Amino acid sequence: MQQPQQQQADCTQKGKSDVVPMEICALQDHLQLKEWLDHCASVFTTTPRVYFERHWTHDPWQALDTVLVAFAKTGEKEDEKEIASTVRIYVREMWLNGRSVKVGGIGEVSTKSKYRNQGLASKLLRRAEEVMKEKGMTLGLLHTSRAMALYASLGWMSLPYHIVTAPISTIITEPSPISVLSSDIKIDKYSPQDLPTSHPLVWRDLPRIYEEYSSLFNGPFARNYEQHYWTKWVIGEWHELVIATVTPAETDNSSSEYDSQQQEGIKPRGPVRAYLAYRWRLGDQSDQSETPKPCTLEVIEYGYATMRQAAAHASCNERSMFGALVEKAVTLKKAELDASSTSSNHNNSEWCIKYSAPLATRVQPLSTPSATPTTTSHHDHSNNNDNATRNKGEEVSLDMGWMAKVIDPSAVGMTTNLDTPRPLHEQLFQETTPQHQFHFWNTD
Repeated sequence: MQQPQQQQADCTQKGKSDVVPMEICALQDHLQLKEWLDHCASVFTTTPRVYFERHWTHDPWQALDTVLVAFAKTGEKEDEKEIASTVRIYVREMWLNGRSVKVGGIGEVSTKSKYRNQGLASKLLRRAEEVMKEKGMTLGLLHTSRAMALYASLGWMSLPYHIVTAPISTIITEPSPISVLSSDIKIDKYSPQDLPTSHPLVWRDLPRIYEEYSSLFNGPFARNYEQHYWTKWVIGEWHELVIATVTPAETDNSSSEYDSQQQEGIKPRGPVRAYLAYRWRLGDQSDQSETPKPCTLEVIEYGYATMRQAAAHASCNERSMFGALVEKAVTLKKAELDASSTSSNHNNSEWCIKYSAPLATRVQPLSTPSATPTTTSHHDHSNNNDNATRNKGEEVSLDMGWMAKVIDPSAVGMTTNLDTPRPLHEQLFQETTPQHQFHFWNTD
C-alpha cells in the first residue's frame, strides 16, 4: 500500500494559516467523491488523477464511509465549503501467523497548503482509528517515506522491513535452474492484461496459488479469491509476468479441460505450478556509458503451488522453481536488449535481483555462498541500486517506513503463550527471525 511521495511532504510541511471552522465527516455521495479525487490530484502534484480513480474503481471493498474528510467553510451558505484535508481507509485482510485478520490500510493522507499546521491530519487519523474499530479491524497499516514522526506521535510503530539486493548469480546457479525442471514443466511469458480472456484456466489457478503461498508469510493481504480485485487491481499493478505450467500428457484424461478450452493457435496449458510478476530497473545501457547501470529485477509478486508441487514434482522444489522463473525473465530481457541498437552494453552490466529478506530466505539456493551482508537503513530505497558494496555480495537494507497500530488487541488468536502473555505490539514489532519478519507484495 505504497502511497504517492507527495503525501509525506503534505503531512509535515508547516505554514501559517488562519484557523477556519472545520467539519470532519465521511464522504456522503458521488459528487463529494469527485471533489475528493480532485483534491488528491491537486495536493499530490506529481501523481495524476487517474491513479486515485484507478485505486477507487479497482477496489471491490471501497466505500464512501471509509473516506474521511475535513471540510472548510468558504462562505455563509451550507454548501459553500471545500475539502481541506483527507484520510482514506483501505478495507483489507492480512495474513498474520497463519490466519487472516482484518486491517485498515491508511492512504491519501493529504492537506491543502493553506490549511496546514492546524492538526487536521492528526484529527482525521484519530477518527480513522475509531472507524476501523467500529468495522472490527485488528490493525491499522501504512507506508510512509518522510512522515514517520507524525505517525509515531499518534502511537504508530515501525514494522522493520528487510530488503535484499543481490547479484543474479545467487539465484541463477549451476546447473541452470531451468535445466533441472521436470520435462513436462514449461515456462512462458504472458501479458497480464490478456490472461483472463486468452488463458482463462491459467488465470483461474493464480488466486488459489496466491492464497496458498502468501499465507506462509506475515504481511501479505488475503485477497479471498475476489475476482474484481484480481481482474482490475492486480492486473493494473503487474508489469511483466512469467508462469510455469504443466504440459498436459496426451494420455491424461484430466487434461481435457485445459485442452478443449484453449483458443485456436494457443498452446495447451495445464495446471500452474508457479508464477513471477516483476519489473526491470535499467540504467543507461548505451555504449557511451563507461560504467553501465545495474540491470535489476524487482520482484512484485511470486506464487508457488506448494502442496501440489510436492506431490507431483518433488524434484522441482521451491528454490529451483523460483530460479527457473528468474532465469527465464533474465534470458528474455537480454534478448530484448540484444535486439535494441541502443542497449548493446548490457553484457558489461551487473545483473541483480531485489526482493524481501523473508522471500530470499525461502528461495535462495542452499548452495549459495553466504556472503556477509551489508546492512543500511533507509526510508526510501528506490534509488539504492548504485551501492558499491553490492559487488561483494548481497546487501540487506532496512525500510522503517512500514508502520502499524494495534486497533483491537483482544482479537482472537493474536496472543501466544497464555502463561507468559505478551502484548500484541510486542509480537508485531519485536520479532527479528526471518520467518517472523514482515513481507509485503508490491502488487497491493
